[in-house]
Amino acid sequence: MAFGSARLRRQGQVSGSPCRGIDLSVTLASMEAHPSLWKRCSTCKKEIAFTSVHWVCNVSTCNRTRTALAFCSVACWDAHVPMLRHREAWAEERRAPTRAEWERQQRAAEAKERRRSRR
Repeated sequence: MAFGSARLRRQGQVSGSPCRGIDLSVTLASMEAHPSLWKRCSTCKKEIAFTSVHWVCNVSTCNRTRTALAFCSVACWDAHVPMLRHREAWAEERRAPTRAEWERQQRAAEAKERRRSRR
């Protein structure tokens, strides 16, 4: 699959796409409007709620802080493997944090960024 068609499929514009009709824009305002929303699936953009089970890729480039891919199902995880050309990969089951844990992580990341910008 060419890069362009993969991008269009993620945006729900290719026929046969499971994302057709889903609003793929995620903004801070929309996350505040959905208090149970922790993240969206990296493939289909379905909501992943706080404390729910989700899957992550074992490949280190998928787990970096800025990338942090999360998937709602193994099928969505499996869909990203050919695009990123993983040689050996598997899905690891994880549990999303509670809202309090997530807010604490966000505050810690902001504090770290502030310290880094002072240097």
